Amino acid sequence: AHERALVELAYEHIRAGRFADAEARLRGQLAVYPSGPEADLGRVLLGTCLLQRARPDANPRAADPGKALDEALGLVRQVA
Repeated sequence: AHERALVELAYEHIRAGRFADAEARLRGQLAVYPSGPEADLGRVLLGTCLLQRARPDANPRAADPGKALDEALGLVRQVA
């Protein structure tokens, strides 16, 4: 239930355009539940956040957009 709640909260942040907040929730979820039933969804959503934060017009923008893009690709590969 806790893992699912973290994912749902992150999803609500994404819907509201708060990608940094969603990223923080998803990193927490994956740290606590790396192989939980919601882990793949968490990875996909985290990848989405990273892609959004790497955009030139993102606010706040990722500190290292190239690293964010690489991490997003790695997350997708883990799920695929």
